[in-house]
Amino acid sequence: MHKRLIVFALLFCFFVVPPLEAAFISIHADHYCVVEYGESCPVCVTIHHAGNLLKQIRDAASIIFFAGAGLFAVTVARKKLELFGNYLTTLVDVKARMNN
Repeated sequence: MHKRLIVFALLFCFFVVPPLEAAFISIHADHYCVVEYGESCPVCVTIHHAGNLLKQIRDAASIIFFAGAGLFAVTVARKKLELFGNYLTTLVDVKARMNN
């Protein structure tokens, strides 16, 4: 049960939070900032944090994608070597007896 809860939480983080944050950024990008540079403006701070979280999720997703692609490539290469296994064996492997 705990594993399902963790999986649903991760799915929520990866598929629901980024669109909501992107929508928040796009809606509030042109707000009237009370402070001149927005350092203490709560909307500017929230936009900054949302942008950082989107970057972190993007980086994590790219790492997961490339790790999966690498694992897929290794699996395919291994299957290809199994197809040509007859040519990669030695006489000792097949226990061939060579009598003259």
